[in-house]
Amino acid sequence: MFKKLWMLCLCSPLFAIAGSDFEDLLPVPESLVTCMVCHGSQLMGSEGTRAPRLLGLQPWYLRNQIDAFKKGWRGVHEDDVTGYEMLPVAQSITPEMLEEAINFIARATAPLPDKTIDGDPISGEKLYTQCAACHGASGEGNEALGAPRLTGLNDWYISTQLNYFKSGVRGGDPENTNGVIMASAAQSLSDDKMIADVTAYISSLQQLTIGK
Repeated sequence: MFKKLWMLCLCSPLFAIAGSDFEDLLPVPESLVTCMVCHGSQLMGSEGTRAPRLLGLQPWYLRNQIDAFKKGWRGVHEDDVTGYEMLPVAQSITPEMLEEAINFIARATAPLPDKTIDGDPISGEKLYTQCAACHGASGEGNEALGAPRLTGLNDWYISTQLNYFKSGVRGGDPENTNGVIMASAAQSLSDDKMIADVTAYISSLQQLTIGK
């Protein structure tokens, strides 16, 4: 009974807004209420549920990722627990619901995420050189190349996704060209230290304003 009541509270638009940094306390779209259960009341991500931060992600990238789930490029590997949970949600999202959510995300603001990964950003800067070719020198992303903005993401999420690409949990479908490219690039990070270092460097680049 307590669990059901708690879930109802989490899904309440009032709960989602309370104490948040949303501009002008924007009313939460119905299409976004369920998302907040995993992605957090401010869409800032949740390490507990392993759900990534959505604030700051570009609209085109959000559309691409929902499309990737619908095509079966993501959320189908047995080791991708979070992706597997997201898969049926993505399948139920209509174009109208997605655009409503994207418009809300674009207008919302929140502080940059805290650092949780202990790595060497100086070493990571050297490793990031190959990443910059697609993601940009400042981690700003490149729509033409399908490379998302990296600044603003939770560092634990960056680390997790690099490991996923490296191990084949993500980017394994040959039809997913960008995923295949990223999976290949991740192979150059031969150990956990290299992943921690490049993640730490990306975190040091977080100067972009969320929502811009």
